[in-house]
Amino acid sequence: EVSPDTTGTIGGTVPVPPVGGSEINVVAEEAAEEFGVDKEDLLAIFAIESTSGTDLINPKSSARGPGQILKGTAKSLALKKEFKGITAEQIQNNLLQGARGTAWLLKDALKRYKNVGKDQKLFAFADQYVGATEIKKAIRLSKNKTNWAEVSKHISKEWRKDTQDFVTKVLKKIKRGR
Repeated sequence: EVSPDTTGTIGGTVPVPPVGGSEINVVAEEAAEEFGVDKEDLLAIFAIESTSGTDLINPKSSARGPGQILKGTAKSLALKKEFKGITAEQIQNNLLQGARGTAWLLKDALKRYKNVGKDQKLFAFADQYVGATEIKKAIRLSKNKTNWAEVSKHISKEWRKDTQDFVTKVLKKIKRGR
């Protein structure tokens, strides 16, 4: 029997099977298509954040789902028109909705950093990990505002190494094809 918290539809059209096997690929592909982001980017984020959807609960924070969306962020997403009828709890606890939430956040971050040039994805991945406020602050403090290596030096000390490591791991996953 299929558990209702791991099945559903993206945009009301594509059925998603229960977690296990290739389901994370199905959800990532559909979410990527819906929000216009790269599937491989999503899969890499999922691999790092939740071991490709197998570790969906973070015991150290309120982060949940394949992209480890925090409770407050899930509440904000639930207010967006793209998530009409979807609750913050569903965004955090449903594989499908969590993938959609992560895809929306990545799309938003890519748009936010569209003017940084070749390092746009690096900024977006860092934003995904530590949040826009921290990355914007680092940009303000940096002399070279479009160079990830330079900007990353200005992330607050408590988050710097973890954020840099996250971006590096995501890039390695993408290069290896997950």
